[in-house]
Amino acid sequence: MGDAGYRGVSADQDSRFGNKDRKLIKQLESSKLFPPSYSKKVDLRKVNLEVMKPWVESKTQELLGFEDEVVVEYVMGMLESEENQPHPNPRQLQLSLTGFLESSTPKFMAELWDLLLSAQESIGGIPQQFVDKKKEEMRAARERDAAAIRASGISGGAAAMGRGPPAALPPRPAFAGQRGGGREFRDKRGNATERVRGPRAKIRAGPSGLRQKREERRIRLLTTQCPEV
Repeated sequence: MGDAGYRGVSADQDSRFGNKDRKLIKQLESSKLFPPSYSKKVDLRKVNLEVMKPWVESKTQELLGFEDEVVVEYVMGMLESEENQPHPNPRQLQLSLTGFLESSTPKFMAELWDLLLSAQESIGGIPQQFVDKKKEEMRAARERDAAAIRASGISGGAAAMGRGPPAALPPRPAFAGQRGGGREFRDKRGNATERVRGPRAKIRAGPSGLRQKREERRIRLLTTQCPEV
């Protein structure tokens, strides 16, 4: 026999479960176990649910002690489901989450509902708590950067303003040698020339320089007298 005539129903569609939930909600309300914020409605059309997911992930991990993607997806699924649009019932959400978060469910739902209430009143649907936290992080980052800049600029700035030790002067260029109180220089050809200091300073060519000059003069004379050379 086929089963085409049978159709299953979910717990939400079964009136027996709905009646039990309503009775339990009434009992919890009479015992004042729901926070006063539950009396305020949330319009999920004004809430940016994407920014809520990181908070749901971190909060469930904090309460459970480990990451649980199933719980995170279940919470986000309830908020995004059509039956909870646009005004979800926080009491029903808390009952649905009790099987996952157990005794931590009231704390989780109270914080979640406060964030949703704040988000619907903020620009962009972002809870004001998130905005304030981000501003504080940015302010702290600016202070750390400023402190690092001040610390790195103390030594350099002090030296530039003469507060620190003076910078070492570059060494003077070395010369080939000194003789007779003067200094000896050499040109590209290796000719040595000595600068003599005294009342009448003069430049005196060394022995190697004189020989070179005499040889050049002799070659010029020969070239003039004998063009063939």
